[in-house]
This record gives sequence, C-alpha cells and structure tokens, in this order.
Amino acid sequence: MSVPLLLKFQQVPLSQENLHQFIENGKYDLCITTERIEHNNIEWLPLYTEDIYLTVPKYFSEAKKDSVNLTELDENIPFIGLTNQYSFRQLTDNILQATGFSPYYQVEVEEATAILQLVKKGHGVAFTPETSMNIYDHQVKHLKIENKDFTRTIGLLKHKYMYPTKISQAFIKKSQAYFDNL
Repeated sequence: MSVPLLLKFQQVPLSQENLHQFIENGKYDLCITTERIEHNNIEWLPLYTEDIYLTVPKYFSEAKKDSVNLTELDENIPFIGLTNQYSFRQLTDNILQATGFSPYYQVEVEEATAILQLVKKGHGVAFTPETSMNIYDHQVKHLKIENKDFTRTIGLLKHKYMYPTKISQAFIKKSQAYFDNL
C-alpha cells in the first residue's frame, strides 16, 4: 500500500523580515512573492514581470484614451488602493515618488478584491497589476502608464544552500512553465 504524498501550500502575509527568517531557517522551501530579498543565503528566481495599469471607470474622461500621463491627471481625482502596509502599495508609491505624482487616496482598503469593485462603481481610479485585470470587464478600462516603467516582478525565493526536494524542484519547473505561457 502506498502512502499518499503530503504537500502543504500556505498563504501567509509576511513582512520582509519574517519572509527572510522563514526561508533562512527552512520553515518554507519556497515562497512566491514580489519581494526580492538580497541576502547571501537566499536566491531570487524571477518568474514574470508584469505591467501595472491605471484602471478607471468606463465613463471617466480618461477612459477615452489607451494610455495616461500621470502628471496630466486632475490632482483631485480620487484613488482607491491598499493601505500602505502592503508591498504593492509601497511599490506603486515608490514608483510615483520618482515621477513627482502624489495620488489622493480617497479610499484605502485591506482587501485587494474590493478595489476593482469600487472602481466599477465609480468611486475612483486604481493601480492594477496585469495578472489581476479582467479584460472582459466592460465597466472599467485599463490604461497603460506612460511616465515610467510601471512594472512588478513575481518570483520565487528559496534557500541557496539547502538541498532542494524533488517536490520543490517540480514546483519551480511548473511555476516557470505557467508564467512562460502567460
């Protein structure tokens, strides 16, 4: 009788410090993240670099365009986003700082799925990563951002010197194949 193979996936919100400790101490074999950690014992395996778009309700005047220059936006346009504890918000804030644009966040939420719902209802605009876009949603429009390279990279973190298990090696290959086909 064969013993079933047990594999555990766990989604956990980790700070960069905790993520570093969990990889370094071997608590997790791999972590899918957009947080690249520079450390002698941790290896970053980039999987996919995606564009970040400005998502607007279909009836906003900006929706008539295919792209947007952030510095030309009305400074009072309401933004909807995650609170600043989230890495996606920190990433977009850092990119925006380099462009000289400061969005007015009228709504900040803890749940990413709420953002597009609020945009659909016309409460404001939001930054949306490519993998979160629904191209079949006709209530919003995703605009390419002209100002800067608005991208983020999804990757895997793993310990450089721990012996990789067959399961973790297979997961890496499967992840690379999945993102190569996007």
